[in-house]
Amino acid sequence: MQETARDADGQSRLVAYKKRKNVYTQTCTLTYKGIEMEITRWHVKDSPFGLFEIMPAKQMMCYVSEHFKRDERYGLFVLRDDEFYLLDLPTLLMDLALEYQLREEEITFHAKQQRISTMQTSVLAEEHITLATIDEATKERITMECEQKGLDKEQTFKVLVEPWMKAIQDYLAQMTSKYKDSVYMCNLSIEPKENGGMSFLYGRRAKTTIGIPPQVPFKKLCEKRQLDVSYMFSETAHLKDTAGCQTVACFTVDGFEMIIDETLYNRAWDKDRLIILPNAKDRRFRLQISGSIGLHALVGYLKQMPALCRQMN
Repeated sequence: MQETARDADGQSRLVAYKKRKNVYTQTCTLTYKGIEMEITRWHVKDSPFGLFEIMPAKQMMCYVSEHFKRDERYGLFVLRDDEFYLLDLPTLLMDLALEYQLREEEITFHAKQQRISTMQTSVLAEEHITLATIDEATKERITMECEQKGLDKEQTFKVLVEPWMKAIQDYLAQMTSKYKDSVYMCNLSIEPKENGGMSFLYGRRAKTTIGIPPQVPFKKLCEKRQLDVSYMFSETAHLKDTAGCQTVACFTVDGFEMIIDETLYNRAWDKDRLIILPNAKDRRFRLQISGSIGLHALVGYLKQMPALCRQMN
C-alpha cells in the first residue's frame, strides 16, 4: 500500500510539472543488449530540483486501459533527485536484459511446440493406430528388468503394453485437437427428441447449456464411416464427496467392447477425468485422460477397435 501511495504521489507531482509553462525536460536513452531504458528529467527553470520519469524497458512495456491508469504507459515510475541518484542503473539494465532474454526463449519454445503439434496433427493417420509388435526378445528383456525391480506379473504386464496404451492415447488426443469436437459422455447419453429439438446439456463447472444432443452428430459420423456400433450408458451419478458427476459408457463393435468411465468436476481447480478400457474383455488394458475426447476421436477408435482388440488378445 505504501508503494502504491508513493507511486500515485509521484505521478501527481509529475502532472503538476507538466501543467506549468516554464518547465524543461531532458531525455536520455540507455541501451543494453536490445533493452532501451528511457529517462526523462523534468525541472522548473532556475530550480536545482526536479523529477525523473523512468521507462525501464520499452520492449516490455505493458499497455492497459485508461480506466485503470491515467497514463496508458503503465510501467513508468517517478523518482525525486535524491531517490534517482541511489538507483543502480547498470544492475537494473542487466536484470532487465536477462528477463527479456528469458521471455524470448520461453516464447520461442512454446512457438516451436505449437508448430510441432500442428505438424503431428496434419500428418495424423486418422484410420490407423499402430500397435508395435512386441517380440520375444523385447518381452524377455522387459520381464527381466521388472523382476529386478521387484514388480509382480500385473505390474510387468502394464509395463509391456505401455507403448500400446500411449499410442491409443496419443491418437485420441491428436484427433480431438484436430477437430475440436470434445464431448461429454453424460451428454452423449441424452436421447435426441423426435422433433429434433434442443435439450439441456451438461456444461463445465455444473453450468447447464441448451443444444442439440451429441448423439445426432455421433450417429451421422458413424454412418459416414460405415460403422455399426451399439452403446449403453449408465445413469449419471452425482458425487457428493468430489462435487461432480460420473457416467459410464460402453461401446460395442463386432463383439468387442470399449468402456469409458467419465468423472466431471464442478470445481475449477479439478480436471475432468476419463478412465478408458480400450479392450473391456481384458481390463488390464487401461489408460487415463485429463479432460474429454472428441467425436471424431471416439468414432475413429471404434472403427479400428476390432482389429486392435484382436492384437491385444
